[in-house]
Amino acid sequence: MNYFEQENQSIEQEFDLDSILTFQLCHDIQIIRGEDFQYQCWIDHEAYGTALTPVGALVFGIKQFNDKP
Repeated sequence: MNYFEQENQSIEQEFDLDSILTFQLCHDIQIIRGEDFQYQCWIDHEAYGTALTPVGALVFGIKQFNDKP
């Protein structure tokens, strides 16, 4: 099982460039690689979305941020 390919397929389904561009105008977004070599998306100084790739962390982080109660 190739986890990078699996993540890329998920990103293709979730990625929406227009919504990402709009989102980044209103929020502070940082992608950081952690000690475990996975990427974390930090939005407005809170951690969201851990992934194997920076784009995955961005897409999943924004999704988790928007899905929070």
